[in-house]
Amino acid sequence: MSPPLFQNHSTSECTIDCNVFLVYNNITIYFRDSISLSPEIIIISQGRDEMPNDYLNSVNLNSESNFPYLCMDIEKGKSIPEPPGFNVMHWHEDFQFIYVMDGELYLHTLDQTKIVPAGQGVFLNKNVVHLVLASSDCHYKSFLFPEQLVSFYPGSPAAKYVKQIVDCKQITCLQFDPVNPWQDRVLERLKELSNIDADSAVCYEYEILSLLVALWLELAKNI
Repeated sequence: MSPPLFQNHSTSECTIDCNVFLVYNNITIYFRDSISLSPEIIIISQGRDEMPNDYLNSVNLNSESNFPYLCMDIEKGKSIPEPPGFNVMHWHEDFQFIYVMDGELYLHTLDQTKIVPAGQGVFLNKNVVHLVLASSDCHYKSFLFPEQLVSFYPGSPAAKYVKQIVDCKQITCLQFDPVNPWQDRVLERLKELSNIDADSAVCYEYEILSLLVALWLELAKNI
């Protein structure tokens, strides 16, 4: 019997040590070659009937702070800081942007896989079950934040531009390609976000908020 979902993807610049890289609940990620520069990744999934609670809720490490924004710097398989959902299938109540600086990233959800090369990025809607893997030379930054940071204040009329994306079941994850003009603007903002240093930025929180709102404006106007 054929599995409900069978996807075949070629990757590059990736070295692995075992045939089956991950088996998690109903998702198997299988590398056909144990050591290969271009292994095949086969995703077998049971579809999207599973509820997020069947998977790990990777809580934002800054969720209890007065500025619940989390930036993770991931390079060569190490994340600083390291969240609970690192390298496992998980979900979270926050939005997530990812910007790839070097190498190649592989984003797996319950019904699709995206291969994201350097210079591109992705957006993940809240509560989307996913797994992020990467090539051995990959360097990327991941940004998590709750919807309140782009909704301004309780009762704000701007909140409708956030809700229209949150409530759209078809918007699970988006990949940004610089060939597209508005997506290129998103990538420029993500690059700026990646370069902000919390220790040296003059107005760190304000700079972050300004860029998050600029990113959200592009999404609201173009999707």
